Amino acid sequence: MRKIIYFIILFILLNNINSYSQKWGEYQYFVLRVGMTHNLLSGTPGTFDNKFLKTPKGEIQLKPVSSIGYIPAWHIDLYFHYDFSSDKAGIIFGIEYNNGGVSTEYETISNNYTLVEKFRANKIAVPLLLKFGREIFDDQRYIFVGVQYNLNLMLSKTEKVSWINDPLKSKGNIEELRRDNLSFIIGFNYMIFNIQLEYMPQNFLNKDYEITFDNINYKPFENINQNLFFIKTSFTLPLSDWAGTKNYKVRRFIRKIKFWR
Repeated sequence: MRKIIYFIILFILLNNINSYSQKWGEYQYFVLRVGMTHNLLSGTPGTFDNKFLKTPKGEIQLKPVSSIGYIPAWHIDLYFHYDFSSDKAGIIFGIEYNNGGVSTEYETISNNYTLVEKFRANKIAVPLLLKFGREIFDDQRYIFVGVQYNLNLMLSKTEKVSWINDPLKSKGNIEELRRDNLSFIIGFNYMIFNIQLEYMPQNFLNKDYEITFDNINYKPFENINQNLFFIKTSFTLPLSDWAGTKNYKVRRFIRKIKFWR
């Protein structure tokens, strides 16, 4: 019942936004974007001397092997586009909810057991972007660049050991999470298709987070890689007259692709 209420509220909100966008005209409008987030080039973290794994043979020290290259995630955004009257440039700002993660494979120093550790952060983001193109509104074809502020809200953790099939999932300590960080963005949009490269120079994990082991304080994320890259692939929907009067171009473009070949 609660999900139905949420969908009703979302429908009413989008309908009102669409009404306002039509009043503003083709130069000011909202755009809804939904898609997947793909991480890559995370980098292997440095060795943490006090990272141990409880194995059938007791506790054994771990060493990092590699970064697992892919963790699927998702995002949903509502952006406001303010296009200049030349229809060749504009400004984009709005709000985004997304999650994304990093993953590392460890093995014991005896090479008998492995651990795959995944961290996911849920965040609210606020982007500020510049867009450039030729007759942007007609084809919704433009390049965009800018910066994004990320407010990190929640951390989840998954651990998968080599001798057990089912992974162990848990909620991360909020102190393990960096409060906020920035991303730098470049991307391209054509009609309803959007692709974006995001560079995060500071990891969302808090490198100053401390734990106590044998009455000694340690920082488990002190040597973690700080440079993260994400690719976002999305569908976009301008909440304006474009959705009604220009959708024939989308249908014609999809027919030309011919996915079945």
